[in-house]
Amino acid sequence: MISAAFSSGLRSAVRLLWREPSFSASLIFTLALAIGASSAVFSFANTLLLKPFPFHEPDRLFEIYSVKGGEPGKISMAEVEEMRRGMTSVEAIAAHTGSAGGYNYSGEGRPEEWKAILCTGNLFTVLGVPLEMGSLWPEDMDRNRGFRVILSYGV
Repeated sequence: MISAAFSSGLRSAVRLLWREPSFSASLIFTLALAIGASSAVFSFANTLLLKPFPFHEPDRLFEIYSVKGGEPGKISMAEVEEMRRGMTSVEAIAAHTGSAGGYNYSGEGRPEEWKAILCTGNLFTVLGVPLEMGSLWPEDMDRNRGFRVILSYGV
């Protein structure tokens, strides 16, 4: 009984859409817009709220930043070392720049721009991110600006 009524209603809806092409086009456009908007909102919510951060125990991480004269400022390596000595309730402190710009790499083929940040040697340990190969550098190289390179294949 229900299937016959549903079938009849579906046939009349298809006939109406066929007779009114402008209504059909606006209906299809509205549906596409609604599906796209809800997909974008879900992607945003999934990235920020649902998917866990790719770090070990992300709920134990926090950011320390500087404000000098009402403007965001930089924290020097001496200040980072002072925080490491003075903040006994914190397990570890690592430092990084938001961005150190880009570097051009050219070998075989077209040159590529590689993004870079500067960080202390213990950043990956603090974040709980293992290295695929190679090793980190000792803490004294942070103070001496003994730069090392870590390549990432991720974004």
